[in-house]
Amino acid sequence: MFMYFKTMHKPNKFKKLLISCLSLSLGTLTVPKAQDFSVVIIPDTQYMTMDAGTGDCSHVRFLQQCMGLFWKQANWIAASADKLNIKYVAHVGDMVEDGHNEVHWVRADGPMTKIQSTGIPFGLSPGNHDFDYWNGDNWNWTRLTSHNKWFPKDRYQKNVVGFQDGFPAGTAENHYTFFTASELEFMVLNIQYNPGTPVRTWAESILKKYPNKRVILSTHDVNSPGIYDLANKNENVFLVVSGHHCAREWTKKNTRSNGSVWMDIMSDYQGDGTGGWGGCNNGNGGKQEGLLRYYQFKPSENKIYAYTYSPLTNTFKTIPSSQFSWDYKMEKPVSVFSSITSAQAASISFIGKELKVHTTKIPIISIKLFNNLGTQVLYSKSAPGFNHTLNLPANMPQGVYFVELQDITKQKRTFKIIR
Repeated sequence: MFMYFKTMHKPNKFKKLLISCLSLSLGTLTVPKAQDFSVVIIPDTQYMTMDAGTGDCSHVRFLQQCMGLFWKQANWIAASADKLNIKYVAHVGDMVEDGHNEVHWVRADGPMTKIQSTGIPFGLSPGNHDFDYWNGDNWNWTRLTSHNKWFPKDRYQKNVVGFQDGFPAGTAENHYTFFTASELEFMVLNIQYNPGTPVRTWAESILKKYPNKRVILSTHDVNSPGIYDLANKNENVFLVVSGHHCAREWTKKNTRSNGSVWMDIMSDYQGDGTGGWGGCNNGNGGKQEGLLRYYQFKPSENKIYAYTYSPLTNTFKTIPSSQFSWDYKMEKPVSVFSSITSAQAASISFIGKELKVHTTKIPIISIKLFNNLGTQVLYSKSAPGFNHTLNLPANMPQGVYFVELQDITKQKRTFKIIR
């Protein structure tokens, strides 16, 4: 597709042209500042559902957990919805201790209904404890009878804005939801513990179907079969959140062969407190605080900040594994076609295997071609001049791309172009 910009502005001295170009550079366009927003992660709440007690749960011998902590998490989420601009709440599984125990599901339903009442989209990625008879002779990673009773597809369809569909058909055992924040389009893909081949095939098809969505993959155990494969093969996945492991928390940065990055972040505080078993015991110095995790997205900084918070003590955990940040490009490329003047007269075109750029007023010193999300540089060239050519692969897909031009004044302009 060929795009050309031309005006009738008469030639002028370079100084005046330079001032004109500067005044219309991307940095001074009137672009609304992107609003910060958050995504909340509720780690394993299984032990909380074992005791109906309220308050701080200090009366409970087993890791000092009871429903009082689950309720504090839910009430805090509801109270923080506007302040933190919460766009999604992901429960990473093991919502209950025994998947076949109806009492545990009845208890868990209370705080989850509280979250649901806020209107914030939410989702659950079933953990091993959410399955029927996970610890008996009849264990089966395809049976989620009670889960499907309390969290059926119908519940999501009626109460979760952006909910799309689930798998297997007619269920929400695995499901995906869309949400938009700061004009950025996201998808949360919830995948069960130990997904079989049919589930992984379905998940792969959804990721391929929506390549322009920024994907958070929520699952119970990131080390389950196929999870790393899904994240590695699909560059729209930028974050995988999980629980399950009594290691409490970890953050692992993964770089694909093309240079794009995705983060594997696990948080699970079920082993905090005392009186537990094996490795799930004495976490957090033996102190149970009902911790949860949330991620604050700051598009204006192109950063995501991780916070670990206790609604029980109203305090943050500030050690490096609990509070940190990483770079993630969110500043949305802006199409400036309507603001082009003679000082910026330019033509940008895809011709066969080449991207051609021509400017008539001020020399360009660098060109960058971004992917359809504007998050990854595919090709670049640095050399001063009025005419530039980028050689591209013959099999480069058709679709939307962004081209960033930097002129000799170091000003940058970004254009949207369709191949």
